[in-house]
Amino acid sequence: MDFDRFSEGRSVNALDNTNITTATDTYGETIDTQYYGSLVVGLIISDVTSGTITGLTFQESDDAGMAGAADVDDSEILINDGELPISTAGTYRIGTISKKRYVRLKITTTGTVDITGYAVGEKGNAISQPKEISSSVLETAEINAPGQTADSIVTHPKRTS
Repeated sequence: MDFDRFSEGRSVNALDNTNITTATDTYGETIDTQYYGSLVVGLIISDVTSGTITGLTFQESDDAGMAGAADVDDSEILINDGELPISTAGTYRIGTISKKRYVRLKITTTGTVDITGYAVGEKGNAISQPKEISSSVLETAEINAPGQTADSIVTHPKRTS
């Protein structure tokens, strides 16, 4: 293995161990994705006594309380279509490249339901933050074009002539 992905990500709880007993939408934990470019969730279904999971998606919002949350557009969902509907125990993987800061897993179930499972998320593709520099060297505006960030900054003393 030639490169490290470990330091680019962070594991988070996406859904506490839950027993779903009604045909409804069940929501996971709100995940703050600030400074990360992607989110992958591993949904572990440990027991399916009855019922079916007919939908796996994410909801997104710029509000930490998920006010005004909306389903993430299908073009930003990463899942194998052949995995739905789910009616057996197993591990299922779903990801998103949401454009909003806060994201949560949404599980839709139908039928007489008795499903137990939990989910762990992995925030990935950490975004480098611009580094502050002192005024004795080049100004940030001189290094970076507006709206751009730099992975690293090589500075030289300002020219006076």
